[in-house]
Amino acid sequence: MSLPKYLSMAKAIQYVGDAASAAQLLTTLQSTLASEIHEIAQAIEAKNFETLKKNFH
Repeated sequence: MSLPKYLSMAKAIQYVGDAASAAQLLTTLQSTLASEIHEIAQAIEAKNFETLKKNFH
């Protein structure tokens, strides 16, 4: 599974309104994704749709 290298600051600013809030949002998102990637990969391999649904909701 390949990982995206960059998150869009421009889109984040449009979403939250200012650069400081966007940076905080992207930092939180990147951290959350990094911590969940292993769990998601295991759920895909095990076909554990309940875990996938929880993570992707």
